[in-house]
Amino acid sequence: MKHLLKVLEYVKASKHFLFILETNGVVLGADARKVRGLAEFKSKLYVRVSFKAATPEGFTMRTGAQGQFYRLLFKALKNLWDEGGSR
Repeated sequence: MKHLLKVLEYVKASKHFLFILETNGVVLGADARKVRGLAEFKSKLYVRVSFKAATPEGFTMRTGAQGQFYRLLFKALKNLWDEGGSR
C-alpha cells in the first residue's frame, strides 16, 4: 500500500494524470482505513472493483480463494461509496 500511495502522490501533483486502480476488492473490503487512505486522491483516482462472482461457490471456483471472502468485494464497494466515491 505504501508504494501505491507514493505513486498517487506523484499523480496528484500532475496536471494530466488520472490513475485507474483495478482491484479484486479484498483488501479494500477487509480494511476501510485503506479506502480512507485513498480518499484524498479521489480527484485523480478511479477505482474499479472486479467482481469474479456473486456467490461464495462461484468465487472459490474462479479464484481459488475461500468462498467466505466474496463478501469483501461488496464491502469494498460500500467502503468506497462511504468515502465519497461516485464514479
